[in-house]
Amino acid sequence: MKITFKPKSGLFKQKINCELSLNYFDKNNKPNIYDEVSFFHNHVSEHTYFVTKLNNLYGYINIANGLELEPFSEHHILFGRKGDSLVKKDGKWGIININDGWVVSAQYQSLGYVGGTSDNQGYIRAQLNDKYGFILRNGEWIIEPKFEELSLFTDFSLNEYNVCLAKSFNKYGFIDREGNWFVNPTFDNVSHFDGERFAISELNDKKGIIKQDGTEIFKPIFTDLIFNNNNEIFNELKFATCKLEGRLVKIYQDGTIEEVI
Repeated sequence: MKITFKPKSGLFKQKINCELSLNYFDKNNKPNIYDEVSFFHNHVSEHTYFVTKLNNLYGYINIANGLELEPFSEHHILFGRKGDSLVKKDGKWGIININDGWVVSAQYQSLGYVGGTSDNQGYIRAQLNDKYGFILRNGEWIIEPKFEELSLFTDFSLNEYNVCLAKSFNKYGFIDREGNWFVNPTFDNVSHFDGERFAISELNDKKGIIKQDGTEIFKPIFTDLIFNNNNEIFNELKFATCKLEGRLVKIYQDGTIEEVI
């Protein structure tokens, strides 16, 4: 059995980890049946556990309460700050909790977290029958799986309107947390929002600009409209340079267009 150590906090020295691991397995009379055992400590949640590996499958042992799930997951187990981990069994995804074991059975084509965990309202992106929606950690659908693509809700200041990019009938728009269209799906593509909450929309190989509040500053009529080196659309003077019908123009945040001579 190979023992490795991956404390997230750096509070544990490898010698202490080795002694802790060996003592745990000796004390609990566990035979060396695993190909590999990795020690983890999450300094945020204070979860301390072993991830076990056998025949390329992963399980875990909760050191605090002794709960053990023998290796079953085709995906590596890593518990987030809320104690949950995504797992994959027989090609399907589910959720386990470090203290409780299975929370949501493996039944989804894919699952997606924000930053390694659900967001502050508990939304988890799930794919079922080739469609995407959002579930809570108990498996309840909060937004039914009816979208061809979904991004993730984020809780950063750049998403004050709590919107999520979604694709339906091969067009992109934005939905709110109830699954209603905040910006109707009329675009071939939409970029991420920049620091000033502007995004580039695309339709028929032309580009426009929308704000996160749903306002369409410019309809898709431009070419050569891209993000600058600061990952923003507009520069510090509040304009961007692009082309309109082959002519070089400046476009401003207030919706005005100025031809460059």
